[in-house]
Amino acid sequence: MSTDWEHRSFVPTVQLVGLVTNVLSLAAKGTPVLSRTLLLACGAAMLAGIGGGHCLERWLPESATRRWMMALALAGSVIAIVKGLAAW
Repeated sequence: MSTDWEHRSFVPTVQLVGLVTNVLSLAAKGTPVLSRTLLLACGAAMLAGIGGGHCLERWLPESATRRWMMALALAGSVIAIVKGLAAW
């Protein structure tokens, strides 16, 4: 939002940053031990999110999508702060 990048150029850049971050995280921490059920549920949720995003892309204007993205990011940040303070 602060750079005012267009969606089409922003997404591939963020995907690359996320890939590098995840690869470095796996290298530092090792692979997590997850049940097959959890892995299948995560895969299904990811596919549902991708499919839903492609369907919604036709009807939602970019400005509304940005507002929802910022609201979700803010909610995630608040939850992370509350969890951190509760564990402190």
